[in-house]
Amino acid sequence: MKKTTLFLLSVLTAATLYAQDISGQWNGVLNVQGTQLRLVFHIDKTATGYSATMDSPDQGAAGIPATSTTFENANLKIEIANVRIEYTGELKENNVVGTFKQAGQSFPMDLLREEIAKKAVFRPQEPVKPYPYYSEDVKFENKKDHVTLAGTLSLPKKEGKFPVVLLITGSGPQNRDEELLGHKPFLVLSDYLTKNGIAVLRYDDRGTAGSTGDFNTATSLDFASDVEAAVPYLKTRKEIFDLVKKSSDTDKLKTDLTNYIKQILKSVPEAQKQQNMPEDAFVKLQVDQLSSPWMQYFIKYDPAIILEKVKCPVLAVNGEKDLQVPPKVNLESIKTGLKKGGNKKVTIKEFPNLNHLFQECKTGAPDEYAEIEQTFSPVALEDITKWVLGQVKNK
Repeated sequence: MKKTTLFLLSVLTAATLYAQDISGQWNGVLNVQGTQLRLVFHIDKTATGYSATMDSPDQGAAGIPATSTTFENANLKIEIANVRIEYTGELKENNVVGTFKQAGQSFPMDLLREEIAKKAVFRPQEPVKPYPYYSEDVKFENKKDHVTLAGTLSLPKKEGKFPVVLLITGSGPQNRDEELLGHKPFLVLSDYLTKNGIAVLRYDDRGTAGSTGDFNTATSLDFASDVEAAVPYLKTRKEIFDLVKKSSDTDKLKTDLTNYIKQILKSVPEAQKQQNMPEDAFVKLQVDQLSSPWMQYFIKYDPAIILEKVKCPVLAVNGEKDLQVPPKVNLESIKTGLKKGGNKKVTIKEFPNLNHLFQECKTGAPDEYAEIEQTFSPVALEDITKWVLGQVKNK
């Protein structure tokens, strides 16, 4: 009798578990290189099974339809084929324990019924409104490319005349704060400069945040034309008296790159294994990156030719522990190119113990960026500001 009772109890427990309703809203948080990204799945029961959509609130995306949704024996699987997303998990009591995959990379992510608040990150340098200066959201046109750039102009005071710095982002689509890994370097830099009497214009890259246009098809030359469009806009502002600027056949190309990368993989198979994805997927990812318009322009472009033509004062800075842009090689090349053209107003500085983002760091490795509370070294902020004010004083 005991055995029968235990057997019936097991059957009833299993039946209850499998009968649990997966429908409704499920909330999760992805943690990628120190950045938190909230994801929300909305699952509905249909006549033939289940359907689902996904929201990404932190990216401003909602209602992304799943191409496949299944729930069998407490196992949930959601696929969004066009963006190569797959979520698999097991329903355990009131949560789903699972894994989020995209483009061959896997991240653990559990789903909960209740909404999840983003974990606060401590960024002591990030300014908080109200700012002690005037700040205005602005737009200006790149008429040549029919692009509208959205940005922020900050002024030490609403009335008056001030020197201005135009901040230009690096590679990759970035907003006006140059936001990445929980940091906002351009917001911190802009705040410091403006508090020290310098106006600042920073803007969203084309095709990013509030700016129109297509980022993916643009080259460095296109981005340069966006910068050029900012200059006449600043000249229309009565508050500004000075300006300091920081300064093939596709199918055949893809075939050649594919063959080249496959040859590399034969001799270095670990490169693909470390990416945790099939060889074909890894090869396609590399080919897409290397054959993009921006990368092709970047590879062919020779900055030395342009540096020889630059006659304005130049401040070139690097962090000593920058592992993305080797400081000594790049700074020396910049100095050589400028001086070859006869430019004698050149200041070169390598900041000790700073990384690519100008943070005080231990190793300089990118995986440190998000873990460091500091957004921008105070020493670098002070030196950059002093240099800008020095140029204004000399004019």
